[in-house]
Amino acid sequence: MNSVVIASIKPNGSFSTYGSGIVVLWKDSLFIITCIHVIDEMKGEKIHAILLPCKGVHPQNPSSFAELNNPIFHKLDNEAGSFDIVAYELEMNVIEIKQMGLKWFNLSNYKPMNINGLSVKSCGFSADYIRENYIQCSLEKLLPDKKDEQVFEAEVGVLSLTDISRPLKEMKLCISMTGTPIGKGMSGGPIVDETKDILVGMIIASISGEFVPNQNVVGTVFVSTDRIIEVIN
Repeated sequence: MNSVVIASIKPNGSFSTYGSGIVVLWKDSLFIITCIHVIDEMKGEKIHAILLPCKGVHPQNPSSFAELNNPIFHKLDNEAGSFDIVAYELEMNVIEIKQMGLKWFNLSNYKPMNINGLSVKSCGFSADYIRENYIQCSLEKLLPDKKDEQVFEAEVGVLSLTDISRPLKEMKLCISMTGTPIGKGMSGGPIVDETKDILVGMIIASISGEFVPNQNVVGTVFVSTDRIIEVIN
């Protein structure tokens, strides 16, 4: 799986989940990508990625966790607006995560493309999805939830949302094909063109409105892969 759970894990072993993340390879380095607003919710707690979430949520193998330190932000982020992207370099190499069974998106050969109208999957681990699939002590892998969406033609532009402290810059929009919004906890997850296994962008938040004339629709605001690369390059 290319999506991970972002969580705080306390010394006594208890934990709370806050969002999702993406594993990417850039040149020779591996990174976890997630949303700044997900990290902000954690209010100073130690940040971890659960690399191989299972239906018991909390894997027993310590190597399935990665503590995330030294955040990297977009150089154009400021108080007036943000791309809501934060990256953490993983202290692991490709061979190690391949042996774990963890997948990643290779961005080293990424080429910008026209994504307007593209059919995509929004993937991640909402709190409701984790709860619905919970089996106590189960080590069976929990795969990300997936929502069918289509990239809408227009950019949202600068957007202010109540749950996010700073305005968002240059967001793009997917329209839900089922009318079902993404769940809380999917922020930071990947938006994927599954036919080509290409990362299209990162989920920021669910949104609804009259983006199609005379039609109120449910959608997902996301930031493009181009912006993610600008952070880790």
